[in-house]
Amino acid sequence: MARRGGTRGVGRTLHLTLPLLLAGGAARQPASSQLEPAVSAECAPASIDDKKWAPTTHTDEANGFTTIRSATAVLARDAWAGTHSTLTLEQVTLRSGFRSYQVVASYRDPEWLFIEPGESLVFFVDSVRIGLTGVGSAEHREEQRDPRGDRKVVRGDEKGLLADRRAVEIASYEIEPALIRTIADGRTITVRLIGSQREREYSFTRDASCAFRRFARDAVGRDSL
Repeated sequence: MARRGGTRGVGRTLHLTLPLLLAGGAARQPASSQLEPAVSAECAPASIDDKKWAPTTHTDEANGFTTIRSATAVLARDAWAGTHSTLTLEQVTLRSGFRSYQVVASYRDPEWLFIEPGESLVFFVDSVRIGLTGVGSAEHREEQRDPRGDRKVVRGDEKGLLADRRAVEIASYEIEPALIRTIADGRTITVRLIGSQREREYSFTRDASCAFRRFARDAVGRDSL
């Protein structure tokens, strides 16, 4: 049986890229509070068995716990601009058998969100709202700078400034296994990540759907019943 537990922050790795500020230095505006219509991006049944969606398992013998981690669910990525937002599901089981689940949100962007304690990760699954609460990102915020400084770049007809600064935030949220199943089974899913400065909204990609569905099948199993 799945239980809640204090397993935040176990074994995560950051892969950082450089953010892009368009010429003129205009900051990005907060996302609209109006929810944009999501586009159906379901994972095809035949795609779920692809090995790239298989969860990975890591056992920490010294500290007595095992983590099963989903494939990374990419919500948004622009390698050229250096923005990257992802979700990862984790199942952590202690040696005693105590088990918990969490969603780890990772945000990389030129602008800070400043995710605070409380409800800050919201899923809209086929128009049904699922809000998750967490402790915020205060202990997992990082600003990194490229020693080369800002650099001018060109992509097609678009010119910009590849800034030396990138903001990274990570926030974890406990989640019941039945809710993982609900999200994985959804047809149209929108995710809202909320900070004190701004918020971001994303439509679930087909890759994100595959990652969630494979984890729900292989890792959650009967815990969702």
